[in-house]
Amino acid sequence: MVLQMRQVTSLLLLSLSIFSFNAFGQDRYMIFFKDKANSQYSINRPEEFLSDRAIQRRSKQNISVTAQDLPVSQSYISQVADLGIETYYPTRWMNGVLVQMETELVNTVSGLSFVDRVEYVGPGAILSLPSGERAKFEEDPISLSGISHRQFEMIGLDQMHREGFWGEGVIVAIFDDGFQNYKNIPAFQHILDENRIIYTHDFSKNRSNVENGFNHGLRVFSLLGASSEELTGGAPKASYILSVTEAPGEYRVEEYNWLFAAERADSSGVDVINTSLAYNEFSDPSMSYLPSDMDGQTAVITRAANLASERGIVVVVSTGNTGSTAWRIIAAPADSEDVLAVGAVNDVGQVSNFSGMGPSSDNRIKPDVMAMGVNTRLINVNGSVSFQSGTSFSAPLVAGLATGLLQAFPDLTGDEIDNVIRKSADRYSSPDEFYGYGIPSFLKAAEIASRQVPGSNDIMAFPNPTNLNYFTLTFSDEYIGQNTEFQLINGDGGLVMNYNIQPTLFNNKFQIDLSKAKTGLLLIRLITESGVIVKKIIKTQ
Repeated sequence: MVLQMRQVTSLLLLSLSIFSFNAFGQDRYMIFFKDKANSQYSINRPEEFLSDRAIQRRSKQNISVTAQDLPVSQSYISQVADLGIETYYPTRWMNGVLVQMETELVNTVSGLSFVDRVEYVGPGAILSLPSGERAKFEEDPISLSGISHRQFEMIGLDQMHREGFWGEGVIVAIFDDGFQNYKNIPAFQHILDENRIIYTHDFSKNRSNVENGFNHGLRVFSLLGASSEELTGGAPKASYILSVTEAPGEYRVEEYNWLFAAERADSSGVDVINTSLAYNEFSDPSMSYLPSDMDGQTAVITRAANLASERGIVVVVSTGNTGSTAWRIIAAPADSEDVLAVGAVNDVGQVSNFSGMGPSSDNRIKPDVMAMGVNTRLINVNGSVSFQSGTSFSAPLVAGLATGLLQAFPDLTGDEIDNVIRKSADRYSSPDEFYGYGIPSFLKAAEIASRQVPGSNDIMAFPNPTNLNYFTLTFSDEYIGQNTEFQLINGDGGLVMNYNIQPTLFNNKFQIDLSKAKTGLLLIRLITESGVIVKKIIKTQ
């Protein structure tokens, strides 16, 4: 459910569902398998099913590739297809496949020896519908006047940009309803010109085109990727994955679409996922959740978000606009312990009445942090600047913050980035159910992050010993801003190199060239304002 929009008449939804059923006589189901027996893949050969970048993310964060990452058995999928069933998206993490089939086949499939269970997830066969769009939501009115760039200043995105962190080298995925007209809007042209769209895919309609008549995702995208005189997003130099996971009606299939999108993004090496969607009630009441289900473990999309986070991805989500409804609390996946759930405040930092509140049903602090989601400045489908309210638009601001921090501190894990952002918030010492830990700050987060990188308590040289033609030198906080003379000396006393270093908060790591140094013992002599420090390093063959 995109909570910043209001639903159109039930007649439209009903007519769409009837059309789908009458035309195809099929519905959508998830088929889950008991195992991954006789797989041709191995966790010892992850390069066969994960990209190099995905493997590197796991390796950097000491995350193992497990059997859960192995592709689904193609034999099982083929045997299902042999029954005349249309098979679509497999899920490695939950070991199943999305299908379209007639209800009469459910018992047959359930009886297969390798099938664990079959779950009905949505009516109709929209994955095989002919082209053509019917809007599920109307847009809320968009104000043409309001505040300016307070939304960026509030969490320090302006400072982040002044320090030179615009998202370079980071991949951000946006899961939403659609990105209508993004190719024709000048504010996104820099991304297109530089080929920084990794891929696009509409999981609700099984196609690559994401310009589907919906534009909530476009507006979210602008808060991250736009670059124009009117608006610069939080991470305009990042690379992007654009995925549609919303489908006509409100059914459980949308949560599984999110799962499929997360798995594909993970395989492609994504670093940050932003999702401005929230789920609690569905068109089919049997699929709806209870407040007690907001426990971080129950909702399908929450479990999918947990699995994404376990693989080192930073997952940023909106809390949902439920604060002024009977539901009031956060909606899935904001209940996950492993995501950054973002609520909305106005330009003076007061919580909005619509922002979903905490705690989770198992009494954890939620929301995690807050950002400006009242009269948020964004770019609309016409390419012009508008102002709109909702937690959908506070979440991407924090996703931009996470992206910049990942660029500034690439050695930190996804969990560490989450915690750095929480700790930087202005209510961290006294969180509550309205603000969570409060409003985060880039500069404070950077200060906390700098103490978590290797060498944060000293001057360190690593790896040591090394067989590389370089080593890395890191400085702790006390040396920030100090002019330091660096000397590299061979074991026989000969000077290899001599130059000056000045560590800064965002540049306290230096790669030292060893190509001209002899093998064996080397001395590092650092003449700092605090005194002279001598360290040893060994260069091996």
